[in-house]
Amino acid sequence: MKIIEQNSNKLTLHSRALGSWILGSLIAPIGILIPLLFAGKTIHLFNCDRTSTNEGSCKIQEIHRWGKKTPTVILINKLKGARLDTRVTYDKKRKKHTIYKVYILTKQKNIYFIENSKRQYLESIVNQINEFLKNKTQPNLRIRSVSDNFVLMYIIGGILESCSIALLRADDTICSFDKKSGNFYIKKRGIRGKRFQVERNMNISDVRIEESNRWEDKKTGKITYKLSLVLKSGESLFLHSGSSIEHYMNIDDNIRKIINI
Repeated sequence: MKIIEQNSNKLTLHSRALGSWILGSLIAPIGILIPLLFAGKTIHLFNCDRTSTNEGSCKIQEIHRWGKKTPTVILINKLKGARLDTRVTYDKKRKKHTIYKVYILTKQKNIYFIENSKRQYLESIVNQINEFLKNKTQPNLRIRSVSDNFVLMYIIGGILESCSIALLRADDTICSFDKKSGNFYIKKRGIRGKRFQVERNMNISDVRIEESNRWEDKKTGKITYKLSLVLKSGESLFLHSGSSIEHYMNIDDNIRKIINI
């Protein structure tokens, strides 16, 4: 919200919503496309066939909703085994997240196979691969792991759609205070149509800056403030929200000067 007109008798504030409308329009199709394109099952295969004691080959392949990836073929005499690696990360709230990854070890390099948060399940896969290499009489090995991100992708899509709706619902707002006439008006326009409200300056009892209690602010730890006019009737007229307390304090001070409160 910016001051677009200011003198001894008049103060006009304007909050532009065009940027929010454009951003909301861009996010909306992304929220729809993400689950449509990426939701589904992914199958990870590790298949080995032994032709003699130390001869044969293993194949690593990934199959997803769009088809099969080109398999990686490893000769059994080049295969050294499998290893489970642990990766620990912390989010902004210092909450610990642990991911386990399985790597296929060869004499040339280590090849990524699969990852998730289930340690025991992945340990069993590592043990099966290592046991196959030790047991020279085992003719084959078949490992098939299925991961399904259907719910996760639709949750992400839903969050993006919620953000898009909030941005598209933003109003382009003009608020003007006139000392001569003793009136002020608030004019808003957006997808909910045009609204216009006129009140007497003397009906304003307070200009209030408050910390917002939006759930997304609590999640990110970010502080957002909202600027409102409080009428003597008890009605609160929301003007704007943002992160700059200094900017709102400046607007607060200018409103108080023009309406003498």
